[in-house]
Amino acid sequence: MKKTEVGCPNCGSVVEFTASVSLVSVCRSCGSIVARSDRKIEDHGKVAAIVPTDSVFHLGQTGRFREHPFEVIGRVQYQHPTGGLWEEWYIAYPNGRWGWLAEAQGKRYLTHARKITNHMSIPAWEDLTTGSSVRLGDDVNFSIQEFATAFLASAEGEIPFSAFPNVPHSFADLSGPSKGIATLAYKEGQVELFIGHEVTLGELGISPNDPKLGLNGDSQQAPIVKGLALNCPHCGGSVEMRAPDQSQRVTCSYCGSLLDIDGTNLRYLTTLTTQIKPLLPIGSTGTLAGTEFTVLGFVRRAVYFDAEYDWDEYLLYEKVTGFRWLVHSDLHWSFVEPADPPNERGQTVSYDGENYRLFQRAWARVLHVYGEFYWKVSVGDTVLMLDYISPPHMISIEKTPTVQIPSRLFEAKNFSNYKYSESNCSFGTYIPHEEVEKAFKVGPLRRGAAIAPNQPAPNYQAIFFGWVVFIFLLIGIDIFYSTVMKYTVAHAWTFIAIIILSLYPIAMLLHKGAFETSRWADSEFSPYNSNS
Repeated sequence: MKKTEVGCPNCGSVVEFTASVSLVSVCRSCGSIVARSDRKIEDHGKVAAIVPTDSVFHLGQTGRFREHPFEVIGRVQYQHPTGGLWEEWYIAYPNGRWGWLAEAQGKRYLTHARKITNHMSIPAWEDLTTGSSVRLGDDVNFSIQEFATAFLASAEGEIPFSAFPNVPHSFADLSGPSKGIATLAYKEGQVELFIGHEVTLGELGISPNDPKLGLNGDSQQAPIVKGLALNCPHCGGSVEMRAPDQSQRVTCSYCGSLLDIDGTNLRYLTTLTTQIKPLLPIGSTGTLAGTEFTVLGFVRRAVYFDAEYDWDEYLLYEKVTGFRWLVHSDLHWSFVEPADPPNERGQTVSYDGENYRLFQRAWARVLHVYGEFYWKVSVGDTVLMLDYISPPHMISIEKTPTVQIPSRLFEAKNFSNYKYSESNCSFGTYIPHEEVEKAFKVGPLRRGAAIAPNQPAPNYQAIFFGWVVFIFLLIGIDIFYSTVMKYTVAHAWTFIAIIILSLYPIAMLLHKGAFETSRWADSEFSPYNSNS
């Protein structure tokens, strides 16, 4: 692609424009946002320095999507209103087309601008609500997962829109069929639409063995983010951060202070009075699903039904895979990873060809935090939680209300009275205690007497198969003795043996019924309850 050079209005350095559609470029010398138009070159102000991350992408990297070559020519970092920082990479094709690459939770997404037509139903900003359907074409419906107003924090390279530092960026993220995604960008009374889907490095023409190298052999490397140690502003103790480019909150292990992270600065928020010792120590490592994770954080949360029920969640991190969770509830364990939104149908959802039934719906409140987190978590944070089960799996949907739920309403079930700005989905798999003990070298861990919502039932099919085999074996022995040995008394003994053996599968049937009844005992949506 042919480059155009202009002089920076602030410092006079050369500023390059690679793509014809790029409206601004960040000066490498002074950090000014240089905007170009048909008439003049303008200085839109300086942006803050880019926060180093472990992204596999970098400026100048090249790739190929569906036989179309592209080059990474820009990068934008946004500050989420809840405190998180996310970035998007601007790519340009030789034919003038452009798109955005984004990373989240170990997944990568590619979107391109799409013209809004009369066949689409684009909602106004004030009409947005999570879970609502948006038609983006004939028989193509997307679901709103989140909407918020973020701010431009930093940028480098080129950008295809007119940018100013700290300018608000109102957006809505949507999910669609076949891992499709879409973004609606609202600004100055106008709406822009971007549609795409999840992609792999292979689909982008980037080698997974060396993702920081472009296809042109460029040896440019993105900065490798290492652990960081800072001093607690409350007690002066050393606070270690294992994912400083991702973390937004951290607790001091010396004084129990909850600290806000702003770059390389820590700000005291509050002292957490309740000290709980996690079963899995912060900083410990363990291998699950073939990946070695580090335990970053610990959260205790609770829901309320007839009483308060709490459980623990361990935040796991690996720089390529991203974040995962290990949930410890009622002395049972589940491995949880981010998931695409399921298809909801009343009290059931469908995910990856499997149907799940609603198990519980309640406000989930944070009781205690310890460690390091990628969002600005605080004690008292409350979300609407919906758990759907199909053992050994569970689909959990968490919806964040636009206002904080008062503690006095924690026990109320007035879910429809609130508007929700974000919806997150996760996929959980039941894990035997032995697997957790082996992975993190802890234990022996206590076993739970109660049945977990997603605990797999015993293998009843194997029991019935064994029963059938024994029955046929007895019948074969009976035929042998009665026909060959002429021992007719065998009929009576065979009949008695069949009756005795049949008690076993009958007992298993009763156990199966009791097992499932026990699983749903605390659920208001139990299929064994005529009122559910």
